[in-house]
Amino acid sequence: MATGHPALVYSRRGCGFSSALPRPRDTRYLHEEAREFLPMLLDALGIGPCHLYGHSDGASIALLFASAFPDRVLPSVVEAPHVFAERLTLDGVAALSERYETDPTLREKLAKYHRDPTGAFLAWSQTWLLPEFRDWTIVSELDKLRLPLLVIQGSADPFGTMEHARLIEVHAGRLPSVLELPASGHNPHVDCAEAVVAAAAAFVRYVRNVAEDRRADEL
Repeated sequence: MATGHPALVYSRRGCGFSSALPRPRDTRYLHEEAREFLPMLLDALGIGPCHLYGHSDGASIALLFASAFPDRVLPSVVEAPHVFAERLTLDGVAALSERYETDPTLREKLAKYHRDPTGAFLAWSQTWLLPEFRDWTIVSELDKLRLPLLVIQGSADPFGTMEHARLIEVHAGRLPSVLELPASGHNPHVDCAEAVVAAAAAFVRYVRNVAEDRRADEL
């Protein structure tokens, strides 16, 4: 890995080739992933405090985990995070849902990465399109964050604007670093792969060096 750390990459329940969802999702599903499933997974694997790298829903999960378990998380990277149900996000989900019904290419693409591509897609899209999801927000949780963060956001993201990064800047306890990528949409790790890897690696090296210098000063 470019950061010099080993990595655990996992698919959440209902995604990839992981087990099916135990029940339909509701507006609390990201909280459940962050505060029930992820701690259980890390405990089962014997993983202590670690850096998190989350994308989209995974970025929101990383923020929620860090707000609930500050002692279990090291400085982390969040890419295209959602911190509230933005109109652009909901419109983007609705448009993609319509496309999924008529575009076999999209279905074939998802089938490469999911055992049950339709189930994975509908679990995500139908949850975000619930009427009650329009009021979804985790902004109040951001006030509990005390760790350094790198926030990566594409300017051309059809599912979210820079407002999410701005809210993290305003509410997080330690001013995060924000990398805005004008040439990127919702997947900066694909659209601007070299820039994202370089930024994430530099961020982890920097916070590690700061921590080592602090420990040296305490000796």
